[in-house]
Amino acid sequence: MDTNQPEDQINKQFQQQFGGGAQQDVPNATAALILGICSIVFCGLGPILGTIGLVLSGNGKKAYEANPSFYKEASFKNLKAGRTCATIGLIIGSLIWLFYIIMFIVAFAFGGHF
Repeated sequence: MDTNQPEDQINKQFQQQFGGGAQQDVPNATAALILGICSIVFCGLGPILGTIGLVLSGNGKKAYEANPSFYKEASFKNLKAGRTCATIGLIIGSLIWLFYIIMFIVAFAFGGHF
């Protein structure tokens, strides 16, 4: 293959050879969305699920930005929604963890005598 071909032409050849020209879902878009929603619903696990969702959405975003015409726009929107939900779940869960840590410290500081 000639390296002087425009990138679009190379992408079209790749899609015709391997993908038939059909657009695909962004990698990890569904997983990031599910983890983002679960990080909000299960607030106690929010920091864990939210972090995993953010990592997955970051990987999917890099793949999309490398070749946007190869992926469905609706799938990219799901990826962005998952990233947003994961961020919200991470923040809420972290605040809840912080609250319990402070309560634990206060309880031991007073020796259980309120």
